[in-house]
Amino acid sequence: MIYSFADFELDTSCFELRRGDTGESIAVEPQVFDVLHFLVGHADRVVTKNELLDEVWGTRFVTESALTSRIKDARKAVGDNGRAQKVLRTVHGRGYRFVAAVVERPEGGLEATRPAGPSPPATTDRPRLLERGHQLATLTACLDAARSESTGTAVFIAGEAGLGKTTLVHAFTDVAAGQDVRMLVGACDDLVTPRTLGPLRDIARELGGRLADALAEGADVEEIFAALPEVLAQEPTVLVIEDLHWADDATLDVVRFLTRRITTLPTVLVVTYRDEDIVAGHRLRGVLGNLSGASNRRIALAPLSLDAVTVLVGDVGLPAHELHAVTRGNPFFVSEVLAARDLSVPPTVRDAVLGRVDALSPAARRLLQHAAVIPSRAERWLLAELVPDAHLATAEAEQAGVLGGDEGHVWFRHELARQAVEESLSIAGRIRANQEVLDVLAGHDAPDPARLVHHAERAGDTGAVIAHAPAAAHEAIRLGSYSQAIHHLELLLARTDQLDDRTVAVATSQLAYAFYMVNRFADSAHHGRRGVAAAEAVGDPVVLADALRWLSRTLYWSDGPRAATAALERAIPLLEQLGDEARLATAHADLARAHSDLVTVGPVAEPDPAVVEHAARSLELAEHLGHTYLRCHALQYRGTGRLALGDAGGADDVALAVELAELDPRDELPARACVNASGGSFRAGRLDDAERYALLGLARATGGEFSAGAYRLELTLQGVHLSRGEWGEAEAGLRTLVAWPGEPGIMRPLAASLLVRLLARQARHEEAADLLRDAVAGTSGSSEIAVVGPVAAAALEAAWLAGRAAVMPDLAAPTLALAAELRHRTTEAELARYLQRAGHQVAALPEGVGPWAPALAGRWQEAADGWAALGCRYERAVELALAPHPDARSQGRRELEALGAAGALAAIT
Repeated sequence: MIYSFADFELDTSCFELRRGDTGESIAVEPQVFDVLHFLVGHADRVVTKNELLDEVWGTRFVTESALTSRIKDARKAVGDNGRAQKVLRTVHGRGYRFVAAVVERPEGGLEATRPAGPSPPATTDRPRLLERGHQLATLTACLDAARSESTGTAVFIAGEAGLGKTTLVHAFTDVAAGQDVRMLVGACDDLVTPRTLGPLRDIARELGGRLADALAEGADVEEIFAALPEVLAQEPTVLVIEDLHWADDATLDVVRFLTRRITTLPTVLVVTYRDEDIVAGHRLRGVLGNLSGASNRRIALAPLSLDAVTVLVGDVGLPAHELHAVTRGNPFFVSEVLAARDLSVPPTVRDAVLGRVDALSPAARRLLQHAAVIPSRAERWLLAELVPDAHLATAEAEQAGVLGGDEGHVWFRHELARQAVEESLSIAGRIRANQEVLDVLAGHDAPDPARLVHHAERAGDTGAVIAHAPAAAHEAIRLGSYSQAIHHLELLLARTDQLDDRTVAVATSQLAYAFYMVNRFADSAHHGRRGVAAAEAVGDPVVLADALRWLSRTLYWSDGPRAATAALERAIPLLEQLGDEARLATAHADLARAHSDLVTVGPVAEPDPAVVEHAARSLELAEHLGHTYLRCHALQYRGTGRLALGDAGGADDVALAVELAELDPRDELPARACVNASGGSFRAGRLDDAERYALLGLARATGGEFSAGAYRLELTLQGVHLSRGEWGEAEAGLRTLVAWPGEPGIMRPLAASLLVRLLARQARHEEAADLLRDAVAGTSGSSEIAVVGPVAAAALEAAWLAGRAAVMPDLAAPTLALAAELRHRTTEAELARYLQRAGHQVAALPEGVGPWAPALAGRWQEAADGWAALGCRYERAVELALAPHPDARSQGRRELEALGAAGALAAIT
């Protein structure tokens, strides 16, 4: 590619910078050339410094001064300078932009590539690839690294529909085809609910072997994930996944999984997606947000310039300015207009496409109408059963360039074309076409249930939805595509009056579980209770036990640990009678969780031997079954339970749980293990471990589906900051958690309680009071001591620090009574000690836990030392400042001053 600008030419094939008038070569260092190449190839936008550093220096660490030096040399080479900035402009605080006008032309003429869709027939007109030279060079460089260094790269290509993402990919696969590289192509579909792991199924059909066996035999998702890198490691590979904006949850997990391992594989992973379809809340945002480093590249395609459209128009006779204005440089729209060779420019893509279709024979048009209701690719055998003489009609449509195809499939040259034809059908025509497709697919062996549900819904065939939705939902849950499972189950349950009682019970409980997995706790709890009621009516102990187990999980976060415990205590006797060891192991681990300190936000644990008891039972069953997932689950709670009881060996349990979890290819289990490891470490005073586990877990949970895990990890991390006296970091983090979107359940008032205490300690009493009202309202009516206890403690501390000690006994009374009833010693001791601090007499001192115990008994030095052992600077300082010894009081005040605890200083004075 040759880029002409000002009086210069940049020749990327010869790696030369030349004077345009004389052709004289200008000597520049390779990195200076690379800087110019990248900037001129992205002249449509500002290029950040980090992008340039990643592009030019890759994984090598260099300072920004190295980049500044190369920019200076580049300016000098093209006759620019830092003041004039006629070619390279510095955008302060952002990066650099190439501002000189650029004319781009391929070396030796226009480049050509195949049209959209895999392996088009040779008779199809090939669109010319213009203004994509730099992007193609980037992909080719990634391929060179995969072949020569066995170093992989993930390349994400973004652009609106019709901008040529697939055309660029096919130009790249043309390059790769001559280099002894294996090509694997899969696509996501615009189905009502996407196929679970659709792209992997496409790839498996080509590969066969272990991956195909795993998908066909219903293997565990862990086996499927393990097979993929094994396959990719065998030889240099280009793996294409198209249209990721339509992906199911499990496919997004695959992409996240591969991007973390791509540097170890001789693979170029090429992903395309429509950026305009990535709306707020779309899971792909999380995947993209976690991309970093030179192994993950992004390419954003821009519309064609007027110059490029002029080149494409050639001698067709259409006005290039008008065509560019109407199409806005969209390459597909341009190509459709030019293919029609109509001197009037159609106003929309739809008109352009339908204009071409209208020129075909009636038989070809009938075939296109059937093909249009089949997203992605249509099997040739399927069309042959749907349309008489399909082979002749297909050949005509392919010859006209409306369809592309290979030996087994045909497809529209672009998704926009398929949509245009589908939308042109009458409602009755669409229903009939979908019903006919459904009938043929259902009659063949092992049809994909998600495809059947798609056509059944579009055809309005209630019987087919009822017949196929359960299998589609089961497959989606098994492989971790919970959002897709929700859609299938909601379709099914919308027809409850036509379902038997057992189907309703199973589907409702599955829906509750799927909602729990996407952190929609209110919906999960609602359907979970309905699922239990339906299961009770059915009388099947397995159905009821599953309903209770799944209900318990969401109740833990929607209502609290006591509600979860009650559900599990009903489920476990049922499972013991059934002798189902796998379910029983899970239930015991969940019961250990319900008794644990997982929900606790304070630095003092509430020890409970039941945690270790149930976790040990779960671990015993897991080891008997040889199930790593269950073993990891049990070790998490045995470890945190042991730490709460003062057994340092619990640290080994949680470390092993995290190690085992890292073997799981998905993000959920590693994040959950880190949630427990970080929380247990925090309450044991192991703040460095707590921070390490929290950050490790956030790297797996952030941006993924397990946002509840990310919330809990952030909450622990802010507890660490608070204990260390890093109050600025803690405040920023807690404010983020209080404003967190979605449904954090009981965690939001817990986060608010910490922020209330922090603000009150700094004498920011009005802010604390406003926030406290919301926290109290969020726990109103709750009898969960793990929830109301922290909020009551925050209210008590805020009242004391604000000089409202008189109201404290009335504030504390209801929660003290509940804590005494439930024997929650931590809450009792904390509230009693705050009453003491404010000068109130506590009639009967409770049995304290942690440093609260010696503090209540007046052993101030022991209490201060206890807080120091837990790493809690503030509580240590308060105990010292309240001590009878003058030196200790002075020390405590100095420490409070260093923390900025103006509220505490005022209250203690």
